Amino acid sequence: MNVKLAAQTMSTSVASALKYAFQLGCEGFDSCLGTVNFVSIIDHLFDIFNSRTLLANVYKSELRRENYLDVDC
Repeated sequence: MNVKLAAQTMSTSVASALKYAFQLGCEGFDSCLGTVNFVSIIDHLFDIFNSRTLLANVYKSELRRENYLDVDC
């Protein structure tokens, strides 16, 4: 599997779209909150593992002793 495609599939936008469809009451999305939670966690993990700079925000910043408690995955 191409990691770039997996990262796009497991993204914040996909989680937001699923949550929006759930809130609208669309048919077939009545029990997707577990999937929304899973996709959000995977997206945060991708961000953490791909971090390279100290100047980025919480999930995009590299994991270090000073900020490991800020990450809620």
